[in-house]
Amino acid sequence: MKDWFDLIFPDYGLIEGRFIKDGTTRREYFGHGRAVLDVVPLFDASGWDVYVGVLPRKREGGTAEDVWPSATVLWCDVDAKDFIDPWVDVDGKSLALDAVLKFPVTPSCIVDSGHGFHLYWKLHTPADTPAAVEVNRAIAKWLGGDKCFDAPRILRVPGTHNHKNPDDPIPVRILKLDTLRTYDLSDFTEHVENLHALEQPRSHPITDRREDAPDWLKDG
Repeated sequence: MKDWFDLIFPDYGLIEGRFIKDGTTRREYFGHGRAVLDVVPLFDASGWDVYVGVLPRKREGGTAEDVWPSATVLWCDVDAKDFIDPWVDVDGKSLALDAVLKFPVTPSCIVDSGHGFHLYWKLHTPADTPAAVEVNRAIAKWLGGDKCFDAPRILRVPGTHNHKNPDDPIPVRILKLDTLRTYDLSDFTEHVENLHALEQPRSHPITDRREDAPDWLKDG
């Protein structure tokens, strides 16, 4: 857990901890990772789902305005349920992992969240938060990930458990962590450009060809 915190968080800002159990949500804010490491196991042992804000907060709060203006990490949440194919005799989690491993920019960290995967790319130098979020969005589009790319996003903490089924909690565990693998936003430029290309409106007017259709079809 400590290695993950060291990879994700810089030595400034506040860490938002969010703890959820039986419809109850608690929020706490910590000035450094050591305090979080002391508290997280206690909540987990009591059956709470444990999350932290991926980006540090400049003040207490869970909105985009509360987030630090620079990001030191990119991320993506890939949910197994989005990969379930009724025509293929392979479970969704295996298909999700296959997509993760095919992504051309190798993650610095892969976390098994219990029902999917959380991916992190450590940035060599801090990047403007809105620009980082735009890259997150492009990564999610490529991977078929959830829309969890926003700046105030919270994600599960490895070393805890996914308590969606309280009778059978699933460990949240690190599958890979490479502290030496770092990136710049420019390493993802192609993905962002592809995202923009997909979202561009048509550059020419759509011609209405209904008059070319036979009368019987137009009447229908």
